[in-house]
Amino acid sequence: MNTTFLSNSLKTLKLKGASSIAEITNAYLNITGNQKFSKIFFLNEQAKEEYIKYHEAYVLAVREFSTESSEAVQVYYPQEDLFNILFNQGVYHFLKENYLKAGEKFEEAVRMDKEDSLSRIYLGLILKKRKNYYAAERYFLKSIELDRENEYAWFFLGQTYLKAKKLNKASSAFRKTETLSFYNNEIIAMTKDAFIEIERIRMKMGKKSILTRVFKK
Repeated sequence: MNTTFLSNSLKTLKLKGASSIAEITNAYLNITGNQKFSKIFFLNEQAKEEYIKYHEAYVLAVREFSTESSEAVQVYYPQEDLFNILFNQGVYHFLKENYLKAGEKFEEAVRMDKEDSLSRIYLGLILKKRKNYYAAERYFLKSIELDRENEYAWFFLGQTYLKAKKLNKASSAFRKTETLSFYNNEIIAMTKDAFIEIERIRMKMGKKSILTRVFKK
């Protein structure tokens, strides 16, 4: 065991002295479960780097603590902790832009908790980045089915429709976002920008339509 690496990792996780895997895991999940990390897809770069730092410290601590296989280590974790670790792994890979690995972890999380809405938002975001708007739409709609009050699912659904040039559906999704995000200034601002973009596209499409009619004559 490399005690220097382990010691540094424990300090990062705000632990002192010798700690068990269960204590390391609890410290890690308490930190990453902080409210400021709850919607990490909207965090600034500093907060993202902080999240990555905590996750890497946890992974290193577990690796240094035990030479057992990952299957053997899992016996230390309650089911809820296992889900949160899988979810956090997905977030970590998402932030590192390893979308294939992130997708695998979020799929595992969904299989473990079929009522989880947030993992489906991330899966939708990954597909949206790949411009697979149809598949992304299905994940956002499923997320909304599980939690109709989630303004983020509605917002990203609107973005997906906007990218696919389904402007009426995009407007409807963004209107729903507005009704749910009274105190979320960031998403309110982005929703306003989205409505401006919808009007810009409509005007552009309208001009094209007029020119097409003119040149057909």
